[in-house]
Amino acid sequence: MKPGCPIANPEISVDHEDDGALLFHPESGEVQILNTTGAFLFGLLDGSHSREDLVDCLMRQYDIGSREAAAKDVEEFLTALKGKSLMGDAV
Repeated sequence: MKPGCPIANPEISVDHEDDGALLFHPESGEVQILNTTGAFLFGLLDGSHSREDLVDCLMRQYDIGSREAAAKDVEEFLTALKGKSLMGDAV
């Protein structure tokens, strides 16, 4: 793990589906449904990928030409997950 890198909450239960994933936080009861893009990004939240790494991976995986748009999407995704205690930053 690298300090400051996004990491999924280890308490989260993840159910992978063909069209995305379902996240469940057993303590809060919070449920989050992810589309395939969200599931792809969530799979990278292992504490070793920086936000910039996530942007690079997203751009490669989905052939996104605008780094600014990809960075905005990643930041919105991480903010939403963090707000629901589904992820944090590695220390």
